[in-house]
Amino acid sequence: MFILLLKKELILKSKWEIKQEIILLDSDRKKYWEHTHAVENYETVWSLTDDIEVREKIIDALSSYEDISKILIPGCGSKVLLQNEIADRFPKSLIVCSDYQGVIDIAKKKESRENIGYMALDSTNLGFENEWDVVIIVNSILSESHIENRDILKSCYRALKQDGVLLGFFPTIFASVDIAYLESEENMSLSIDLTKSSFYEKKQKIWQIFYTPLRLRYLLKEVNFIRDKMEIFFCDSEYFTAHSKEYYGIEDVDLPVYELFVIAYK
Repeated sequence: MFILLLKKELILKSKWEIKQEIILLDSDRKKYWEHTHAVENYETVWSLTDDIEVREKIIDALSSYEDISKILIPGCGSKVLLQNEIADRFPKSLIVCSDYQGVIDIAKKKESRENIGYMALDSTNLGFENEWDVVIIVNSILSESHIENRDILKSCYRALKQDGVLLGFFPTIFASVDIAYLESEENMSLSIDLTKSSFYEKKQKIWQIFYTPLRLRYLLKEVNFIRDKMEIFFCDSEYFTAHSKEYYGIEDVDLPVYELFVIAYK
C-alpha cells in the first residue's frame, strides 16, 4: 500500500508545484460557481468574452484552420456571445459548451444557434478521447489548485484529435505585478502572492492561479502539448477600460490588464 501511495504521489508532483493551504472541495467549487452565475449573475467576475476584440481574436485564429468540424469549449460559463459568433462564422461546425449543471442550465435558456450544444461535464475529466478538432479555453484554467489546472489541461489533451488545437486566454500574475508597480498604490499589490503565482480576487473572495509565462509554458509541455504561440493580449479596448475601472478600480487608461493568448497542438 505504501509503495502504491508513493507512486501516486510521484505521478502527481510537477516540476514547479504550487501548494495552497486551502483548496475547495469539488462539491464546494460546484456550489460556488453555480451561485456566481445564478445568484450574482456573474457580476462579481472580471469578464473577457463580452469584449468584441477577444471574440474576434479567437475567431481569427480558428479561421486559419481547414478542418474544424467539432469545437469544444470547457468552462464556458453562462454567457453565449462567444459560441454564437463562432457558430455564425462556422455554421457547419458542431460546438459543444460544457460547465457545471447549474451554469449550463442558465446558458441553455439564452438564445443559441442550432449548431451549439450544452453538456454538464467535469473539466478535469471531460470523458472524450481523440474526438475534437479544437478546444477553446477562456479564463477557465485558473483554479487555486495547480493539480486541478493540470488535470483540466490533461483532459483537454485527451479530448483532442491528433494534431488538434488548444487555443485561448490565460491570465498571468505578471499583469497584476506590472500594474501594481506602476500604479504605486496598494490597491492591487496586496492581492498578489508571487511565490504561488496567485491573485486574490476581492469581489470573488477567492485566490486563483495566474500562471507566469514560464510556468504556463512548462505546464503545456508537461501535459504533452506542442506550443505554437504564446503572446500578450492587451485588454485595452473601450469595454475593458471601463470594465477594469469598475472592477479593479484602475483609473489610468495606460495600465490595461493583459493576458496570455495561447495556441498549442496535440
